[in-house]
Amino acid sequence: MTTDTTPAVSSAPARRRRRPARTRVTAILADVDDLGRPASTEDLLALVAAVTGQDRTPDHLVLLRTRPAGGEIDPRVADALTGPDRDATTVTVVDAPGETLRSAVRATVERHVPPAPADGRSLVWLLDHGCTPEPDALGRLEQALRMSSGVAAAGPKLVAQGRTDRFVGFGTGSSAAGRLVPTPAPGELDQGQYDDGSDVLALAAPGLLVDTAALVTVGGYDRRLPPVAADLDLGWSAQERALRLVRVPGARIAVPAALGRTGARDDAACRAVALSHAPLGRRLAGALGGLVSGVGLALALLLGRRPRRAGRELAIALAGLRPRALRPPLARRVGGRPTTDVRPLLVPARVVRSRYVDETVDAPPPDAEDAPRSRFGIPIAHPLPWVLATVAVASIVRWRAVPGSLVRLVGDGPMGGELGTPPDTPGGLVQQWWTGWTGAGWGGPAEPSPAVLPLAVLAKAVDAVPKGSAADSPVASAIALLLLLAPLAAALTAYAASRLLTPVRWPRALAALAWALGPVGWTATTTGRLGPAVALVLLPTVLADLAALGGRRSSTSRASRAGILGALLAALVPALGVLVLLGAVVLVVVARGRGRLRAVLVAVLTAGLLGPWVVRFVTDPARLLAGWGAVTDPGATDPLEPLRAGGPSWTAGLALCVLALLAFGGLATSRRPGPLGAATALVALGTAAALVAPRILLAGPEPVRPWSGTGWLVATAGALALGLLAADEALRPPELMVGRAPARTTRTAALVAAGVPVAALVGWGAALRAEPVLAPRVDPRPRVSLEQGIAGPRLRHLVLDVEGEHATARVLGAEGDEPARTLRRELPGGRDPLSVTPVAEDLLGGEVASVPPATRLGRAGIGFVSVPADVPPALVTRLDGSPGLLRTGSVGGYLTWRVTGVARDGGVLTGGPARVRLEDARRTSDVAVDRTGAADVMLEVPQGARLVVAERPAWSARAEVRIDDRPVAAQAGTAQPTYPVPPGRHRIVIDPRSSAPWWKVAQGGLLLLALYLLVPVARRRADDV
Repeated sequence: MTTDTTPAVSSAPARRRRRPARTRVTAILADVDDLGRPASTEDLLALVAAVTGQDRTPDHLVLLRTRPAGGEIDPRVADALTGPDRDATTVTVVDAPGETLRSAVRATVERHVPPAPADGRSLVWLLDHGCTPEPDALGRLEQALRMSSGVAAAGPKLVAQGRTDRFVGFGTGSSAAGRLVPTPAPGELDQGQYDDGSDVLALAAPGLLVDTAALVTVGGYDRRLPPVAADLDLGWSAQERALRLVRVPGARIAVPAALGRTGARDDAACRAVALSHAPLGRRLAGALGGLVSGVGLALALLLGRRPRRAGRELAIALAGLRPRALRPPLARRVGGRPTTDVRPLLVPARVVRSRYVDETVDAPPPDAEDAPRSRFGIPIAHPLPWVLATVAVASIVRWRAVPGSLVRLVGDGPMGGELGTPPDTPGGLVQQWWTGWTGAGWGGPAEPSPAVLPLAVLAKAVDAVPKGSAADSPVASAIALLLLLAPLAAALTAYAASRLLTPVRWPRALAALAWALGPVGWTATTTGRLGPAVALVLLPTVLADLAALGGRRSSTSRASRAGILGALLAALVPALGVLVLLGAVVLVVVARGRGRLRAVLVAVLTAGLLGPWVVRFVTDPARLLAGWGAVTDPGATDPLEPLRAGGPSWTAGLALCVLALLAFGGLATSRRPGPLGAATALVALGTAAALVAPRILLAGPEPVRPWSGTGWLVATAGALALGLLAADEALRPPELMVGRAPARTTRTAALVAAGVPVAALVGWGAALRAEPVLAPRVDPRPRVSLEQGIAGPRLRHLVLDVEGEHATARVLGAEGDEPARTLRRELPGGRDPLSVTPVAEDLLGGEVASVPPATRLGRAGIGFVSVPADVPPALVTRLDGSPGLLRTGSVGGYLTWRVTGVARDGGVLTGGPARVRLEDARRTSDVAVDRTGAADVMLEVPQGARLVVAERPAWSARAEVRIDDRPVAAQAGTAQPTYPVPPGRHRIVIDPRSSAPWWKVAQGGLLLLALYLLVPVARRRADDV
């Protein structure tokens, strides 16, 4: 450090008489602050004025110039220091190029600070040009040091310039591991909570009044450390030598708000300081342990999309490997050993963890509901609990007519309406998705909707809850919960999504109530329309996210959520997926900046997460108009039927009037063109789709029409949005108005147009008394059938439903159908490839074929037959006398027979029916398979044997059969996949394969990426002070 030992500024006589003092105070003024910003002449003038204007003026001034030496001091600064109105204060100018206040202070004290008086102490007051002390600051700090000789330094409150009610710093705390904990936190409101004047571990250098003897004892500031770490090292060393550091609440100095910010370099250096003050053994253990835990925490934060915080944690972890952390602190190298335990001053670990969580996890954005309430509202209670309670009561009343009880409906699962027969287990749903083999009983090569995966997750959660019996289907129970809880969840999502349109609570509550209890949602939930029922929950969130992407609330997290939920909507009701893609395309055109890229992300996720299932829409576009429960009977040609919800015809007219009045209220009063245009487009598109849907016939084995309720669902969302826009204009407080407030008549009209129709819709929906068409599921299969249908022989179950002279045959098995009715296409091989219908006719009394029914049932892998218990006695007698059938009892109102053997040539051979069997000229034996249909067995194979799989011929393309690790091709022209097996002992492997393995792996990877993007990024918060 280069110094100028000759005073560059002369002294002047004092005009005020200095009071006698036992302390001599030297103010060291630096022309560079902690942020590295050099001082201008105006900055120095302001600093000098604040220092020389103190009630207790310093005895000596040292101006520390850190810029290159040379040149005279500015005359205005010299006049400010030694003007005729100043005390007789000596001034010294010290040139210290490249130094800072901390790095130069020790040498400055030793060379340029006058010694202490014989009966007192020498103190130095450290200031830089960013400090603006209040007039009594120095006097209060000096008084704190006079009160006790054990106090070595006193620090003032550092408050923000321009906002002196906010802290920048008032002491620094640290954990034993060096985790920096500023107390108070920068930006915290000063309410006197730290005015106890207690000891602290460390104090910031700006504004610090410190005893020169103590400063020399601890060796000054370590010049190799950043400012915060140097302060911590000095304070730690002082406290170890019983040199106290205290806070002085009455002394206040204004500093730049940015002074309280720290970065990764500061955190890492503080960790190194803490390790250097620990004993050698603990120092090494702490360095190694901190490295392991810090790297793990950094990886977790990186996965949580906190890259800045992860970088800081990695820097802290590596700090233990620095030489600075492994050698003693500067004070010990200068001389002396610690004599005092500083652990009482360290921050407890629980406080560190709490502060860390607060800093790491972003605080939620201020809720718009904190805006001033309207004078028309009801401020005494939050409306959301009332909404949820009303929806819950209305739902219970609506489901009161279900036979049995709601507990039984959830335990057994629902049946009837538009529901199908999905697999009973979550694993069956996952197997459907992976193999692309779908269909009740037989199955066939058809990609299922990707929505089976979230349904499997929900079913797995349901399966983990103890239930009534092993025969319960977790998938059916999950479907029951979805239908029952959809209105409650829809009220929550609608209420949350409507915050984008208005901050006023009660209109949002009414809109959420109307959305949850409206006729379309009621029809969807009570008739088993699984897709529209889930869309009732998801659609408000998706629409709100799309709307936000076009405004100031755009974020990658919102775009990812819109893409994930949009893909789920498309998997349930493809027409709504088209709506999401259309919205994304519009945003690409109208959005700005990153909003366009996020709109592209929405489109990519919506289409990409559908995986290979999306190919079905390219080859068969008619499927875009179907979905789980989004179709209806060919004879349903009335577009208003969903609005009636089972009520009289006039209720549909009432619903239309309500929607029209809501739309009129928004169009007539709202002055927000963006939301207004989007909501109007939803009303128009939804209404058009609802009116056109009954005119479209989707051909197939079971022709269906698109359900018009999907269109009315979209139209209702748009109409409620328009009503909320009207309510926002009518009820928004004047202080939140944008532009001129509407006239009283306009506001009144908006209130009537928005509030009264919504109330009418809610009242009508809650009073609706239509009865649900669903009932608790009745499974005719006994427990042995369920167990053997999942694994082992993996048997199917034939159910003959007899009603008078009509009978229908259905086959149940491990394979499942879609959870709700949708558009069906003819599968390769026909719907009954194994000729079960003729067998059923034989069992019910038709002509007896040359091959007994039990033989044909066994070849089809059918191990059980059930008929209703109320069938004519003659039919029961006929089944009892059929060879190979043995009655086992009754379950769920059905009588059940077991197929005991495969009869051939008039005899019954050993070996019962099985999904996979080994046949030769003499006998048939079954081959056990697991839940997925795979097998890996060692068999002794006789001459002329063959492996037969009771599946469609197309099954051979979806599975690989290997004999002694050599793939074997199926024989051509057989009704069932048949494979020749040479005689001898062989290992036979059956391995079902995925229909599109790489595509589905990519689909899973895209989902992981979307979930990663869904986590909000920790943003650098704006300074609060």
